[in-house]
Amino acid sequence: MKFRKNLFKKINIIIENGSTTLCPKNTKEVSIVLKICHINNIEVIPIGGNTNRVLGTYQKDKKKSVFLSLRNLNKIIKLDTENLVMEVEAGATLAKVQKKALNKNLLFPVHVASHKECNIGGNISTNVGGLQVLRYGNIENNINGLEYVLPDGTIINQLSFLKKDNFGPKIWRVLCGSEGTYGVITKASLKLIPKKLNNHTFLIEIQSLNKIFKLFKQLREKFFDELTSFEVIFPKPINLITNVNEKNFNIIIEFQTNNNHSYKINFKNFKILKFEKNSINSKIWPIRKLIITQQDSLLFKYKYDISLPINNWSLFLKKMELFHKNNKDYDPYYFGHLGDGNLHCNYKINDPNKQKIKNLEEQIYKIVLNLKGSLAAEHGLGYRKNYLVKKYKTKEIYTLLNNFKEFFDKKKLLNRDKLIKS
Repeated sequence: MKFRKNLFKKINIIIENGSTTLCPKNTKEVSIVLKICHINNIEVIPIGGNTNRVLGTYQKDKKKSVFLSLRNLNKIIKLDTENLVMEVEAGATLAKVQKKALNKNLLFPVHVASHKECNIGGNISTNVGGLQVLRYGNIENNINGLEYVLPDGTIINQLSFLKKDNFGPKIWRVLCGSEGTYGVITKASLKLIPKKLNNHTFLIEIQSLNKIFKLFKQLREKFFDELTSFEVIFPKPINLITNVNEKNFNIIIEFQTNNNHSYKINFKNFKILKFEKNSINSKIWPIRKLIITQQDSLLFKYKYDISLPINNWSLFLKKMELFHKNNKDYDPYYFGHLGDGNLHCNYKINDPNKQKIKNLEEQIYKIVLNLKGSLAAEHGLGYRKNYLVKKYKTKEIYTLLNNFKEFFDKKKLLNRDKLIKS
């Protein structure tokens, strides 16, 4: 530990439980840290808000690695109201960015349940999706450019305030979803949009999945530019927070619009549990976050973040229902973003063991891949699922990803064994 203190004399260091965390104050200090680690063969684990679900900041060996925290790189550098771009440091929380935009009657349209804890750098590294992908896409669709530092300490500045820029390929895009394995993001140019005048949020009770799918298609066709969220909560997660034997589904639907008409007529055949218009302190969205919190507190350890073509959701659920009938040890709790095809399949397993876990995973993954889905919709792979690429992707893609890692990080010191196993 002493030699590390000597190496990083000008960098703020925290030593806790045998782990060393370096806390640089700016891009230049990030570069210094990475350069020193590169020369001395020290593994570096970047950490942001630490809100991920897949052990993205897992430390295998405390003696051979250090954490690199971006908590001090948290400034909002510039808000350009002419070009609708905000330049921020990677350690700024998503909530801070959203608040700054709203102060100018603008919107950064990426939103996740953990917006108060997660930060922009981590959001980009996992290419976060969230609650409004249906309308605004993942975070990579809302970025103009990045500044990042390569594993050897080289600073690359590709920040931009331009909408059109084909002066060479946008190499920064490779870092979106790379989970901190190619470089450390230090700044981002984020796209903003004018804030809509009205937000209409509904909590609806619906009896069947068929009715849910039918309603979604109707709303998407009728209000494509206004429908921002369509969230499905299955009965069992609702029971967790209400202690009621609920048999129906809850749906959270949100519209962002500049018009003043009412959307209630579209739900005349359903029970509206709650409705909010332009609510500052929503009572609807916390319900969804409470489900996640409750599942975490009850140690729901087995979580599968999948996505499917929307027309294949029903088939997936039917196949899983058949699996559960024949395998009573698995207790499923589902919720998800129907609007973008992302379903969170969380489980309790009675008397769990390696074979039971393996059986469940193989069942889910086999069905998802046969239905043209993805095994990692928005949480990434991290350390926990770093074996999936080699096992389920083609040999060509696996080789290409290894070549990318080799190009950016020849020594394989940056976030080693995350995304794919080194």
